[in-house]
This record gives sequence, structure tokens and C-alpha cells, in this order.
Amino acid sequence: MAHSLLIVDDEKDTSESLKMFLDMKGFTVRIAFSGQEGVAAVRESVPDLVMLDLQMPGGLDGWQTLKQMRQIASSIRVVIVTGSTPDRGLEELAVQEGAIGIITKPISIDELVPKIQTFLQGGG
Repeated sequence: MAHSLLIVDDEKDTSESLKMFLDMKGFTVRIAFSGQEGVAAVRESVPDLVMLDLQMPGGLDGWQTLKQMRQIASSIRVVIVTGSTPDRGLEELAVQEGAIGIITKPISIDELVPKIQTFLQGGG
């Protein structure tokens, strides 16, 4: 059975391109374009992994979205996707808030699938 992924990101073109790529790699991918849509998607069906953008305009930002997702499914696996240069402080905060790791933008397609596989297997 294919692993299910949920991409939560307000950048529609990037999200749709990423979905097409990951679909071709054998994943089942859904997209939510806002924090509210992401929370609703998790409420509908908890994915194996969520790729969550931190900076989304209006409504819920990434941190608020993560908290609400964890209230729905406490064991949900969420990876923070950020355009910021990751530093130890951001990584520690992400883990403290319940994420399992960080992926930085721009996302290297060559590195993405191995990273996703590592996160799905419980690594960070």
C-alpha cells in the first residue's frame, strides 16, 4: 500500500508540482492550501506524513496548524517545511512543538524521496 502524504502549503504551483512528482514516485498525495484546509484534511483521514509550511497567510500559521493537527491525532508525523535557513533553535522548537523534522526550501527533488522515507521509518 502506498504511503499517504499531506502537503500543507499556500504556494499552489509548488504544491501541485510536488504532488505530481510524489504521485509518480508511488505516494498517495493530498494538498491543502491553508492551515484550516490542512486541519480539515487530517480530521477526514490521518496521513502517514504531513509536510507543513510554516509561513501561510491568513488564519492559521504552521505552528497553530501543527498544534490543531496534534489535538486530532497525537501521534501524527509532521515535517516542517521552511524557506528559512534552519538553525538549531528552529529545529529544537519544531521538535518541541511536535514535529519530527525539517525540510528546507527550495526542496531538492533528488533528496526529497530519501528524506520522506527516513521520516516515514521514524528517523529525523
